[in-house]
Amino acid sequence: MAYLPKKEFVFTAGSPCTIEAIKAVVNRVAQMQAAGLEDATLTDIPCGMAQPYSTCKWDITIADADVGGDVVMEIAEETTSEQDTMNRAALSTRRKIDFGVAPTTNEFSLRSILALLSFIEKLEDQVAAAGHVGATGDATYTNIILKGVSPYETHKWTVEKADDVYTCTATSES
Repeated sequence: MAYLPKKEFVFTAGSPCTIEAIKAVVNRVAQMQAAGLEDATLTDIPCGMAQPYSTCKWDITIADADVGGDVVMEIAEETTSEQDTMNRAALSTRRKIDFGVAPTTNEFSLRSILALLSFIEKLEDQVAAAGHVGATGDATYTNIILKGVSPYETHKWTVEKADDVYTCTATSES
């Protein structure tokens, strides 16, 4: 993913899904980006997940010169094993989240999104450790600096967490 160009990636909020499903679509878009993105509207694109017995499908809109985002992703369907009272799938400690990245005209890499998801996983681990859905970690994290894959790579994001809703805003340094 290191060589892939920066784009404005947008995630449409409103449909909760697992972090694993978000990672699956990030990897799928990386494959598409490596093969050369063409403007298109793709529906029900299957994305492989790391968890057994789990599947997800995404709607992906690619419009390279679009003001509302170069690549827009929206969860179409996710199938996981049985959910518990915290909305966590079996074999997972994390619940489904409502994840959104709005268009801002700031371009960033898919590796930046993976760093952002790593931060969100840590917040969700706090919720799982507390054992309840409450307001654990609710706050607005402004201009947080996230470590990337390499030791010299950093990404700056603003994240607003309200229960299981994460509204993320890319900065010029994302």
